Amino acid sequence: MGVDITIEYGLPTDIYALTKITKQVSGKNENAFKTFKKLFMQISDATEFRRLAELIKYLGNNTYNVNIEELKRIFA
Repeated sequence: MGVDITIEYGLPTDIYALTKITKQVSGKNENAFKTFKKLFMQISDATEFRRLAELIKYLGNNTYNVNIEELKRIFA
C-alpha cells in the first residue's frame, strides 16, 4: 500500500519539515489533528503497520522474556 502524503494530505516528504509539523499536532490544532487522524486511518490496515503493532504489543507483554522464534514469526 502506497500513500502519497504530499498529494493526498498536503504534507512534506522532507523528514525535518514533517517532524516540525508533527510536533504541532494536538487537539488545539484541529486541522493538523484531522489530517493525521485521516492518514493513520488509511494506513492502519497496511501489513507493515499491523506488523509494527503486533511487535509493540508482544514486546510490551514480554519485556524481559522475549522468545526469538516468536519474533521471527512476527517478522516472517
